[in-house]
Amino acid sequence: MIGGAAATRDYIRSDDNGSGSRSPIGGPSLEWRFTEHFSVESNAIYRRLQREQGGPTVTWEFPVLAKYRFTTGRVNPFVEGGVSFRATGNRNTHPSHFGVTAGAGVDLLWHGLTVSPTVRYTRWRDDVWWTQPSKPDQVELLVGVSHAAFSDRKPLGERVSLGAVVGSMLVRPLPRSSSVETFTTPDFPDGIVAARSRTYSRSWLAGPRIDVRLTDRWSVTAEANYRQIRFRQTTLFAAEGGLGVPTSGEFHNKAAVSWQFPVLVRRSFGDGPIRPYLAAGPSFRLAQTIGGAKLSTVGASAGLGLQFEWRALRFDPGLRYTYWGSSKYLNGETAPDGARPHQLDLLMGVTF
Repeated sequence: MIGGAAATRDYIRSDDNGSGSRSPIGGPSLEWRFTEHFSVESNAIYRRLQREQGGPTVTWEFPVLAKYRFTTGRVNPFVEGGVSFRATGNRNTHPSHFGVTAGAGVDLLWHGLTVSPTVRYTRWRDDVWWTQPSKPDQVELLVGVSHAAFSDRKPLGERVSLGAVVGSMLVRPLPRSSSVETFTTPDFPDGIVAARSRTYSRSWLAGPRIDVRLTDRWSVTAEANYRQIRFRQTTLFAAEGGLGVPTSGEFHNKAAVSWQFPVLVRRSFGDGPIRPYLAAGPSFRLAQTIGGAKLSTVGASAGLGLQFEWRALRFDPGLRYTYWGSSKYLNGETAPDGARPHQLDLLMGVTF
C-alpha cells in the first residue's frame, strides 16, 4: 500500500475559484524486482481534487515507474522515474490524463516490512479545458508499506504474467465533419459565414495487461487500454457578398478519453524462438458520449501477431481489430455520424 498527501495545491489559484486544498491520496502498489538494484513499480492512487468552491473531481492516478536502488543495508536510497496516467470518476472539472513522474526516497527495513518514505514530482499536461485548470506541477509526500521485496520475478505465480501494452490507431475514430454558421458583427452587419471542418486523428493508446497461461499454447489476456480521441478543427471566415475574408484559424483538442477492456483467449503456434499467435474475445469500454451520441460499450475483438522472448521479457507485436455496436442518440436512435464501429490498432505488448 502507498499513501500520503499532496504538498502542492490541487488547482491554480484564481479570484473566482480559489486554489483548492492539498488532498490526501492513497491506494494499492505492486513492484516487480528484476535485479538487486533495478525494479518497476506501479500504483493505483485514489485522489480527490478539491476546489475551495464547488464539488471535488475524483481521480485515479496510475504511475508506472522504473526504480533504481542503492543497496547499503537496512537503509536503501532509491530514485524513480516514468509516466503517469490519470482517469476521472466525475467531470466537475477536466484535469489532463497524462504526465511524467520522478521521485526519490529510502527503503527502511522494520520487522519484516519495508517502509518507503518518498517525495514524488509529476508534471501533468495542461488541461484542455481552460476553466478551472488543475495545477500541472504536483509534488506528493508518500509512504509505502509492503512486505520484503519479492525476489521472484513472477510474484503471482508461474502461470500469471503482468505487463503493459502500447500502440497506435490505424483507423480514424470518427469520420470528418463540416458545418456552416452565419452571424453578424458591427463591422459586418450583412453577416459573416464561418465554415468549419473537423478531422479526427489517429492517436496513441497504452495501458497495463495481465496474462494467465492455461497450457503451453493457450492463455487468457486482459488489458485496460487508455485511448484519446483527438481532432483538428479548421475555421474559415468570409463576409457575405464576397467583401473579404476577415480571418481564419485552426484549433486542436480532444473530443473524449476512453478506457477499453479487451479479454482475449490466445493460441500460439510452433516451437521456435518466434511464434505466431491468434487471439479473440469480447471488449468492453466505459460509457462515453461524443457529439450527443452514446458510444457502444460492448464489442468483439480479434488479433494476430508474433511473440518472442528476451531474457525474462516476452514481446508480442501484432494487429488487433475490434467491432463495436452503433452509436446511439439519447432517444435511442442510431447516430449516422457517430464513431466508426471498425477499430484497427497496431500494438506492442510486453509481459514479464
